Amino acid sequence: QHQFHMQGTRDDSSYYCTPDAIKFHHGLGGLGRIVEYCTQLRKDATKLLLDGWKTETLRIPESLQAPYLECIKLPAPQSPGAQARYTPTTEGAMSLQHDTYRVHKVQCAVCLIHDTLWVRISAFVYNTRDDYVRLRDAVLDLMAREDFPDFNEPYWRFRLVEGTK
Repeated sequence: QHQFHMQGTRDDSSYYCTPDAIKFHHGLGGLGRIVEYCTQLRKDATKLLLDGWKTETLRIPESLQAPYLECIKLPAPQSPGAQARYTPTTEGAMSLQHDTYRVHKVQCAVCLIHDTLWVRISAFVYNTRDDYVRLRDAVLDLMAREDFPDFNEPYWRFRLVEGTK
């Protein structure tokens, strides 16, 4: 019972940072302004990606829509190389997410929903429209590519083992 009463380590740094964090939050305009900016950025980014990819969003009622998140269907691969690499599987999703970062330095969350590849975007105060332009262009480039670099890096050690999906 004593093991639950005593904390082994104590880090008070979060308490010391709180006044500056509150000041920063207010400097951005407070919660109302942050919500307004992030919600509008998410809507603008969604339109930008939908127009560029000619796809659709995951149909979620507006009342259930997260203010800063959206799932957008990815465009179909246009080349035989991309078709082979970005199959609608967990491995295809992992490959696209990895390649997007390694080739274009764009970080995104690619997921498999109902045997279809989707990207989950999020918007926060550190994001700008240019982030989503880069994502749009990176995906279009990869979906049209025929050749791909061979990435033999630590990431691939974490690939899913067949049969563990």
